[in-house]
Amino acid sequence: REVAGKIINVVPKYGLKSLSGVLPLAVLMALSVLIVQSNPQVLIQNQRVVLYLYGVIFVEMVTGLMLDHMTRKKFDPFRNTLVPVFILYSIVDLKVVPMKHISLYLLVCTSGISSWVMIKTKTVIAEICNALGIWAFDIVTPHPNSEKKTK
Repeated sequence: REVAGKIINVVPKYGLKSLSGVLPLAVLMALSVLIVQSNPQVLIQNQRVVLYLYGVIFVEMVTGLMLDHMTRKKFDPFRNTLVPVFILYSIVDLKVVPMKHISLYLLVCTSGISSWVMIKTKTVIAEICNALGIWAFDIVTPHPNSEKKTK
């Protein structure tokens, strides 16, 4: 209800372009529902893996949206991490692959996307720390790139 209220209030003021940040999230939600409707066994047999996969994809999308907003970059609503979910929906809907292979596909996708998101996050944090001349989790030790040198 809150999201609908925000959409009703924001779209008339800023136009449909303001919804581009919500588009990938809506696609992820729609695909998750379609996959479960096509074959509920996917979620029943792989509950943790599916939920972890959706969680990691959600984190990647929200992080990208926040970074683009903070750096004033143009947000690209196409997310590479949604491609495996599209493929999963196609596989499940066409019923051409046995459940054992779907479980393996989910595990490989989840492992790969999780690794990629962790590496991406670590790289972004390191770049921000170097640009600002600070450490991420230490405010006492001086950073080698900081302009203020202590003697």
